[in-house]
Amino acid sequence: MKAHIDCIFCDRLKLLNKDPFFIFENEHIAVFLGDHQFYRGYCIVVTKSHVRELFELKGNESQTLMNCLKKVVEIIVEWYSPWKLNYSSFGNVIEHLHWHVIPRYDGDVNKLLNPWANAERFSESPSMPVHANALQEAFKRFNDPIID
Repeated sequence: MKAHIDCIFCDRLKLLNKDPFFIFENEHIAVFLGDHQFYRGYCIVVTKSHVRELFELKGNESQTLMNCLKKVVEIIVEWYSPWKLNYSSFGNVIEHLHWHVIPRYDGDVNKLLNPWANAERFSESPSMPVHANALQEAFKRFNDPIID
């Protein structure tokens, strides 16, 4: 992993075992609980390589990323039963390739709008380590070579 100065994700990747919101890792990817749970189960999938764009990933890193995204979604669906899932990867603020996996629910406020439409309310539902612990357990049950 090539870390970069002043990259929040590179800093988090260095301290995975101390991060209360860490969920899962493999050689190329780490998964964290999102910084809020306004949308229950919201996670962030982060590449261990510090790259800005998908095409910059090497070898099987892009396939591992996609497989991991798929597994994260399967687990979220099993645990939370969302109505829909939203995915986003911008990188305009944090220039480190990552994906937001955002479960949406039938009762969501503004459920037909993009999830950032409710950003001013995210602080109403802070993430708690117990949320991450539940998802860690779910990943342990899915000892699936597709995400290795």
